[in-house]
Amino acid sequence: PGEEGGTALANVLFGDVNPSGRLPITIVTGLDQLPPYLDMHMALSPGRTHRYLTLAPMYPFGYGLSYSLLRYTRVSVSPQELTSLDDVLTVYVQVEHLGGPDASEPIQVYVWLETPPTGANVSVPLQDLRAFQRVDVQRGTIITAILTIPAKTLTLVGPDGKLALLPGRYGLSAGSVSPSWQTPYTQDQTVARPLLTWFSVEG
Repeated sequence: PGEEGGTALANVLFGDVNPSGRLPITIVTGLDQLPPYLDMHMALSPGRTHRYLTLAPMYPFGYGLSYSLLRYTRVSVSPQELTSLDDVLTVYVQVEHLGGPDASEPIQVYVWLETPPTGANVSVPLQDLRAFQRVDVQRGTIITAILTIPAKTLTLVGPDGKLALLPGRYGLSAGSVSPSWQTPYTQDQTVARPLLTWFSVEG
């Protein structure tokens, strides 16, 4: 960790610093959760990375602990329907501080298409990080964060190599971790449970 690694670790252990880091990878339970490397297709069972993994990992993408107890109390989006690539989805997230020291919270917003169109021939992720924002939440307060997701970032590459915004109903999760966080290894009450909402893309 470098020359000051020991000092940094001591500051966290003794409570001088409130940890707020998050995992940038998925930590699987074993080799049985890794597909063979002879085929690099992302959706090959059981799936690669947090975007396609169908099994509960040991520690999911975006997981992390804190000395603070936070709760996500509300999530909403506007507009409810996207009609063109020029649209921008605005996400409103409310976070409440319930206990512990002041927190620096990385809000994570994940999106997924609930029912891919028949014959789309596109690998649709089970969950995809589409926005994040670090916010300061002081003890005993409630804050509202505003995040934006341009519609063009929801496109997927089709077999013809072209980007396509698939129509349908989309799920959206806002929280301190990816939606697959509830695993046998991470059922920690200090992890703020993600909230869900939905929006649609017009065909």
